[in-house]
Parts: sequence; C-alpha cells; structure tokens
Amino acid sequence: MHACENRPLRRSAAVAVTGLFLAAAARAQDAPFLSYDFEDEGGLDDFLNPTQISFCAGGIIPTGAGTIDSGELLITNDGTLGIGAVVLRPDVVESQFPDGPRNYAVRLRVNLESVNELLVYMRTRIGIDEAAGQIDSMLERGYPVVVIPQNLDPELVNGVLAIAEFTGCHTLIPHTEWPGSAGTGFARADPGVPIAPGDWYWLEISSQGDDDAGPILLNAKLWADGDDPPSSPQLTIFDRDGLNLDDPTRDPATEVQLLLGTSYDFGQQPGATCRVDDITFTQLKGCDTAPAKAARTLWGDTTVAQGSEVSIYTAGTQYDVSIALSDLRAAGACASPSVVTVTETLPTGWTASRVTGGGVPRGNVITWTVNVAAGPPAEPLKYRAKAAGAGLVNFQGELGEPGSTFKFVVEGPNLVADEAVVAPVSDFGSIQHWLILGPFTRQVGGAAPGDDQIVRDYLTDGAVTEADILPEAGDAIEPDYGGEAASTGLAANVFGRNPLDVPTWIAWRDFDDADDRIDFEAVYGDVDEVMCYAVTYLDVSEDTVVNFGVSSDDSVQILLDGEELHKHNVPRGALGRSYQDTPFGFPNLENVSLSKGQHVLLVKVFEGGGEHNFRVGFLDEAGVGIPGGTGEVSISLTPAEVVKEDCTNGGDDDGDGKADCADPDCATFPACLLPKFVRGDVDSSGVINLTDGLRVLLFLFQAGARPECMDAGDSDDSGGVQQTITDAIA
Repeated sequence: MHACENRPLRRSAAVAVTGLFLAAAARAQDAPFLSYDFEDEGGLDDFLNPTQISFCAGGIIPTGAGTIDSGELLITNDGTLGIGAVVLRPDVVESQFPDGPRNYAVRLRVNLESVNELLVYMRTRIGIDEAAGQIDSMLERGYPVVVIPQNLDPELVNGVLAIAEFTGCHTLIPHTEWPGSAGTGFARADPGVPIAPGDWYWLEISSQGDDDAGPILLNAKLWADGDDPPSSPQLTIFDRDGLNLDDPTRDPATEVQLLLGTSYDFGQQPGATCRVDDITFTQLKGCDTAPAKAARTLWGDTTVAQGSEVSIYTAGTQYDVSIALSDLRAAGACASPSVVTVTETLPTGWTASRVTGGGVPRGNVITWTVNVAAGPPAEPLKYRAKAAGAGLVNFQGELGEPGSTFKFVVEGPNLVADEAVVAPVSDFGSIQHWLILGPFTRQVGGAAPGDDQIVRDYLTDGAVTEADILPEAGDAIEPDYGGEAASTGLAANVFGRNPLDVPTWIAWRDFDDADDRIDFEAVYGDVDEVMCYAVTYLDVSEDTVVNFGVSSDDSVQILLDGEELHKHNVPRGALGRSYQDTPFGFPNLENVSLSKGQHVLLVKVFEGGGEHNFRVGFLDEAGVGIPGGTGEVSISLTPAEVVKEDCTNGGDDDGDGKADCADPDCATFPACLLPKFVRGDVDSSGVINLTDGLRVLLFLFQAGARPECMDAGDSDDSGGVQQTITDAIA
C-alpha cells in the first residue's frame, strides 16, 4: 500500500505537494517518504510489471508476472526464458521522491524461494512503454544489488551479496577496484549468514551521490528476519564516474529508481519464484558534504595491475596501515564537525592489532570516534593488519559523523593481492603482462577483415614499424593515419588512456583469475570496429622450444621478432580458460625455437562487435596449459636495450648501495660507457618533441616508466623531475 494514497499515482499538483510534505517529514522525523506493504489489491498500482523486454541483440523476450499473494509481492519467472521484472513507475519517482540528488535508503524483506538470483536495482534508468507493457534495455542504467542463495558459489558458500553496474543492453561495466571483484567485474561479499531458499531476510541499501557523472556511493547489508541488523555494511562500493548517462536516459520518463529482477545473470529459471515485502524509502539525513578528508596509506611493496595500484602481501605477514584525517569542513551550509567516525573493514580473515587513536577492533572491523573540535589529529590513525588467505582482496573505509546517515569513502589505495594474482604467467599458462596500444579505427572493418588487411601495419609513423618497434610503458607514437599506416585514426576511449589523444603504450598486468583473457574493453571501454596491439618480451635463459596456444575475439595475428608466427582471420568469441588455436590445428604454434636472449612477441587483435580480447599461453606436448609457463622463459615489459637505471650521473638511483655505473647490472649498457645526455630528450631519441613531455607526465602521474636519464627529464634544470607539470611544459 502506498504511504500516502491507496490509489494509482499520476503527475498531479496535489500529489506533488503531498510528496514534498512527506520529504520534509522524513528529514524531521527520519520517517519513510514512500512505503509498500502489499496488503491490498491496489498495492502494485505504482509499479509496472512488463510482459516483455526489448533486450537489444536478444530481441523481444518475455518476462514473468508480479502479483500480490498473501500480502506479499510474488514474482514468478516466465515459462519460456525464465526471468522476471517489476519496476517502479517514472511518474511515481518524479512526484514522490525528494528533489535534488537521490540520496536515500531502501529497506525490503526478501525471500528467494526458488530463484537463484534476485536483483534490486538502485538509481535506475530504463526505457518504458506502458501501453505495450514493455521495458527497453537499450536505456538500462543502474546498480543492481544482487542476492544469491547458499551453495551456488564455491568460494562463498553462505551465499553472495553483490553490487554491479550495468549500462545499455544489460552490459556489465567491470570494476576491478571494487571489493571481491577479481575475475567477475562486480563487487561481492559473504553476507555473514546462510541465505536459505524459503527463509526471509532484510536487505538495506543506502545510495548517495550524483547520477550524472558521479561519484556514487552504495552500501548494502543483509540479515536474517528476526536478527539485529549488522552494525556496518557488508559491502561498500564507490564509483567515481557514476552512471553512463546520455540525453535519452536523463529524461525523467526513464527514471524508475527501483527495479526488481530475477534470474538475469546466474542462469535463467522458467517458472521460479521469489517474494518481496515491506519496501520503505527513507531520505538520508545530515550534511551531504564530507566532514573531513580521510586517506589511507598501505605498505610500499606495490605494482600497477589492470590500471590500479596493488599492494603485494604474503599470508601470515603483518603490515602497517594508516589513515590520515585532514581538510575539516568549514562552517557554512553545514556546521563545522566536532566529531567524526571512521570505520575500516579489513579483508575477510584478516585481523588488526596495535590500533592507535582509540580505535576499537572487532573481528575484521575497526571503529574510531575522533574529536576534531580543535582540528584533525596530528598523527594518522594506525593499525597493523595480519594477512590471511590468498587472492585479490580489498580494504573498505567509511567516514561519517554522529547524527548523519551520509557516509563518505576513505580515499587512497585499497587493493591488495598475493604474488600469484599478479604473476606474469597464470596458473593456466597464459601470459598476463602486456604493453597495450590502441584502439585504432581502420579502413576495412569487420570481425574478419581478411588476411590482406590483418597483415597491414596499423601503428607505423612511416619510420618505426610494427616489425621493429620496441616499446615500453609511456612510449607514444603518432601513426601515419591513412598513409603508411592502415589505421584511419584513434578511437575514443572512456578511460582516457591516451593523453592528448596520442596513442600511448600502457603497461597492463592482468589478474590471474577465473577469466585470464586480456580484455581490451577493460583497458579502453566498449569500442566496436577497431583493432589493438599487445607486446610482451620473452627473456629466455637458454635455448629452448615452446608450444603456444591462442584464443581471440576476433581475428588475430602474432609476430615473433618481427616475423609472422600465427594468423587467423575469423569472427569468434574467445572461450573461457581454453585455447582455440593449438598446435594440433596450427602446426606453426608447435616447437617454436627460442634462442637465449630476449624475443619480442607482438599480437594484433581485430574487433567487429561485442567483446574484444585475447589469450596467448604456453602448452606442453599434450596441448595442456603449463601453470606459470616454462622455466626457461620469463616475461618482461622492458626491452633489453632500454637502460633500467639512471646510469648517466653515477648516482645510486636504484638504492642498492652502489653507484649505478659501477653496478654490474648497469655497466654493460652504452649509457654508462657514454655518460652524456640532452636535457629534454627524455626518450634519448635525438629529437625533443611531444613524446618527451608525455613521458614525464606519465612517469609522474600515471605510474609510467621511469625516464632512462632523470637529468634529461629535468627539462628546466631545477635539480630534479618535479611533481608538477613544469618539466613537461619546458
């Protein structure tokens, strides 16, 4: 039943006034501004139960029924494909939700009965055609909080509480930085209680931020009906970019905020059912501006994997962590804070000790209540974390203040992994470390453009070619588009990987996870009709032979030391953890001779539509992947000719206690024998140009490769490469 009217809501002046009154009451009394208990037959008037979904490439598909049964919303999947959907109407959202950002909490009781997945979409946009009883996933945008029952996930046997982000046509936007997301792209956590089919549970989700370009913060917690709610969320996600809105999805006619879906992604189930009851929407109260800034610092053993900084850990080892408070909110629309609360959640199984600042550890959660009336504390809040388990895990931290339901993210690095997760070769034998370049548009498109197009050079600037290029992270090249190069331009990418729209090589260390393909969409976003490059260096300790396996989406060409090793003109999707091209069908991949020294492996992958990825790995004589690769071959992202230390000034830049030019690992390089440099010529190319400035910017701000000669990078001769753009501009 509707909180204020027992009749269908439409856009009327009376309803708008009532909605505003309820919003004011919510702020004053912390009461729901909208609620449904489904006790009468009109309880679904504010919802649309579509009979079908326009599912983009999937066409028009049916969806199941939403009915009131025993005072509860019963969702029954359709009998053909096995999904269901119930959507809050856009006019209800427009008239009943408070104005401004959609900062609210929703609480509901859920019973999975026989479905294997319930999705509760928040901050949702979707196309609506009420006359046809249809919704259109082309306009889908939203964050589903997903509940999965026990014993379906081998890693989380209690069940799964998850948060994902979907954009048009139910396309998952991967977030490897979210907790528990390695190999899945969405956040996931143990709910803390077994989720048993047929039992009732409370689900509470708080949501705050700006839908249009973000950032967005979502918290979720789940507990058994009759138990006390958890004191802190089991899952927190922070999306810096927000939803991928465009003009159609900004239209109020698409804003539904809440959508209930069943069995969309974990396997469809014809006729399966679930129940939902007691839905309440409550506006968040308090100040929507953070009371302070909180920034986490992790330990120093780090690498950059999939574009994020990752700290490396070993189970059983203890590591120091600190959280610094600064930038207290000045009095204005909100009062200056006198007390702030900080909650830090360690990865599951990890424990905390030596907590400073009055913090109280409980399990893997630490809570601080900090008096900031006289200013932020002089010393950071500190603790020692003891690592447990293995894999890629995540620290979560929240900042708040008493009397406010708004929460703010503790900033700073939060991803940690054991060595195996960021290994150069996966436990399936796939090479995980690559330098990536692209995405390039091309003269001839399609997933299978033909052998004559595959073999063309798409990166050449007229001098350097794909057969002789020796890139490292941060190197830039400007192809001769439409001339010597077969590429016609650089495609846009949503992550801004190419500074100033100049193609720039990116170091991409992929996580060893359930899907160990190298995904170009994770690097650049979903771009069709393009091609990308990947390069890695094979350092061979002694003469050997290897067998390669290849998967790709779509067509692929591989060059080894500038000579073609493999080519396959084919439209296809790459399979999970298997190789499509092996020595059994492609003899050129068998018994490949590698002499002692370094070899360049270059891969070109062409994209028509859909996914865009590849896998190259090592196989044994039986065609089975070799975990970790072969003992004679190691993987590097630096060509042998590149000086890895600043050998031009005789300094101890690598910190090994010896002057670099006297260091045996360095003295063999020509730079040590000829200690000369040209200031500003950062890449030692003999020419000062745009590439030199980009190299400095990437080194300072995007974890790019360290300049070979730091004196050359010190363009303004100030005594060092500064943490500003001064040297790059000079």
